Amino acid sequence: MSKESILEVGAEVGLLTLFGSKHASNAWKFWTETDETATYELLDEEDRASLGSPVHKSEVVTTLSEGLALLDRYPWFRLVPLQVHPEFRDAILLEVRKRGTPADEARWNERLDQ
Repeated sequence: MSKESILEVGAEVGLLTLFGSKHASNAWKFWTETDETATYELLDEEDRASLGSPVHKSEVVTTLSEGLALLDRYPWFRLVPLQVHPEFRDAILLEVRKRGTPADEARWNERLDQ
Protein backbone atom coordinates (compact mmCIF):
# COMPACT_ATOMS: atom_id res chain seq x y z
CA MET A 1 0.00 0.00 0.00
CA SER A 2 1.93 3.00 -1.27
CA LYS A 3 0.97 6.65 -1.42
CA GLU A 4 0.28 7.99 -4.93
CA SER A 5 -0.33 11.54 -6.06
CA ILE A 6 -3.83 11.68 -7.55
CA LEU A 7 -4.04 15.44 -8.14
CA GLU A 8 -1.54 18.20 -7.55
CA VAL A 9 -2.39 21.84 -8.17
CA GLY A 10 -0.18 24.81 -7.64
CA ALA A 11 -0.61 28.44 -6.74
CA GLU A 12 1.79 31.23 -5.91
CA VAL A 13 1.44 30.45 -2.22
CA GLY A 14 1.83 26.67 -2.22
CA LEU A 15 0.63 23.28 -3.32
CA LEU A 16 -2.56 21.32 -2.82
CA THR A 17 -2.26 17.59 -3.27
CA LEU A 18 -4.84 14.83 -3.20
CA PHE A 19 -3.14 11.54 -2.40
CA GLY A 20 -4.51 8.04 -2.71
CA SER A 21 -3.57 4.61 -1.62
CA LYS A 22 -4.86 1.42 -3.23
CA HIS A 23 -5.42 -1.47 -0.88
CA ALA A 24 -5.31 -5.22 -1.51
CA SER A 25 -9.06 -5.21 -2.18
CA ASN A 26 -8.45 -2.64 -5.00
CA ALA A 27 -10.31 -0.05 -2.95
CA TRP A 28 -8.81 3.44 -2.86
CA LYS A 29 -8.51 5.73 0.14
CA PHE A 30 -7.88 9.45 -0.34
CA TRP A 31 -6.58 12.37 1.72
CA THR A 32 -5.23 15.83 1.06
CA GLU A 33 -2.02 17.50 1.99
CA THR A 34 -1.49 21.22 1.72
CA ASP A 35 1.89 22.89 1.73
CA GLU A 36 1.82 26.62 2.35
CA THR A 37 5.52 26.93 3.13
CA ALA A 38 5.98 29.84 0.70
CA THR A 39 3.43 31.93 2.60
CA TYR A 40 4.69 30.70 5.95
CA GLU A 41 8.21 31.89 5.16
CA LEU A 42 6.91 35.42 4.53
CA LEU A 43 5.50 35.69 8.06
CA ASP A 44 7.34 36.95 11.10
CA GLU A 45 8.15 34.55 13.93
CA GLU A 46 5.13 35.55 16.04
CA ASP A 47 2.67 34.92 13.20
CA ARG A 48 4.37 31.61 12.38
CA ALA A 49 3.92 30.47 15.98
CA SER A 50 0.21 31.25 15.90
CA LEU A 51 -0.35 29.33 12.65
CA GLY A 52 1.51 26.15 13.49
CA SER A 53 2.84 23.95 10.70
CA PRO A 54 2.53 25.12 7.07
CA VAL A 55 1.90 21.50 6.02
CA HIS A 56 -1.47 19.91 6.81
CA LYS A 57 -2.95 16.47 6.22
CA SER A 58 -6.70 15.84 6.12
CA GLU A 59 -8.73 12.90 7.31
CA VAL A 60 -8.94 9.83 5.06
CA VAL A 61 -12.01 9.33 2.84
CA THR A 62 -13.03 6.44 0.60
CA THR A 63 -14.19 8.03 -2.68
CA LEU A 64 -12.63 10.39 -5.19
CA SER A 65 -15.65 12.66 -4.85
CA GLU A 66 -15.09 12.94 -1.10
CA GLY A 67 -11.39 13.53 -1.72
CA LEU A 68 -12.07 16.41 -4.09
CA ALA A 69 -14.59 17.80 -1.61
CA LEU A 70 -11.71 18.05 0.87
CA LEU A 71 -10.04 20.43 -1.59
CA ASP A 72 -13.19 22.52 -2.05
CA ARG A 73 -12.23 24.96 0.69
CA TYR A 74 -9.82 26.22 -1.98
CA PRO A 75 -10.68 27.11 -5.60
CA TRP A 76 -8.55 24.17 -6.75
CA PHE A 77 -10.25 24.00 -10.15
CA ARG A 78 -8.99 27.53 -10.90
CA LEU A 79 -5.40 26.68 -9.98
CA VAL A 80 -2.69 25.24 -12.22
CA PRO A 81 -2.85 21.46 -12.58
CA LEU A 82 0.67 20.15 -12.08
CA GLN A 83 -0.07 16.44 -12.04
CA VAL A 84 -3.16 14.25 -12.50
CA HIS A 85 -3.10 10.47 -12.02
CA PRO A 86 -4.06 8.90 -15.39
CA GLU A 87 -6.64 6.58 -13.77
CA PHE A 88 -8.57 9.60 -12.45
CA ARG A 89 -8.03 12.12 -15.27
CA ASP A 90 -11.52 11.95 -16.81
CA ALA A 91 -13.30 12.03 -13.44
CA ILE A 92 -11.24 15.02 -12.30
CA LEU A 93 -11.87 16.89 -15.56
CA LEU A 94 -15.60 16.27 -15.09
CA GLU A 95 -15.38 17.84 -11.63
CA VAL A 96 -13.50 20.84 -13.07
CA ARG A 97 -16.35 21.21 -15.59
CA LYS A 98 -18.95 21.09 -12.78
CA ARG A 99 -17.16 23.57 -10.51
CA GLY A 100 -15.50 25.95 -12.95
CA THR A 101 -16.08 27.90 -16.10
CA PRO A 102 -15.53 26.75 -19.69
CA ALA A 103 -12.25 28.69 -19.57
CA ASP A 104 -11.13 26.69 -16.51
CA GLU A 105 -11.96 23.43 -18.28
CA ALA A 106 -10.12 24.50 -21.45
CA ARG A 107 -7.06 25.51 -19.43
CA TRP A 108 -7.00 22.15 -17.64
CA ASN A 109 -7.41 20.22 -20.89
CA GLU A 110 -4.63 22.20 -22.54
CA ARG A 111 -2.31 21.78 -19.57
CA LEU A 112 -2.97 18.03 -19.24
CA ASP A 113 -2.51 17.41 -22.98
CA GLN A 114 1.06 18.81 -22.89
